[in-house]
Amino acid sequence: AEPALSYLWLDVGLGYHFDGDYPAAQAAYSKALEVPATRAMAMYQLACTNALQGNIDAAIKWLGSSLDAGFEEDGYLINDSDLDALREDPRFQVLLATRHLQ
Repeated sequence: AEPALSYLWLDVGLGYHFDGDYPAAQAAYSKALEVPATRAMAMYQLACTNALQGNIDAAIKWLGSSLDAGFEEDGYLINDSDLDALREDPRFQVLLATRHLQ
């Protein structure tokens, strides 16, 4: 897939995400997974949309994958309200600890 298109898929996903259409957002984010330049952010956004839907196990999995793929926006981990459903989960605390954010 073309890198420019992968950024477009992220933008499309964000539009759906902000409208609360999480399945459509996830479909768009999945397209952005195909390109290394957008893979980590797409994984992060998949974590967010899963968390917002109460899919905690999937959210934790995607969040861990995003960190493994090089996601570096530590401020998002601390402040993003999309992740609020994860904050009390011990696995989330472990992910924060690996980034020295706890």
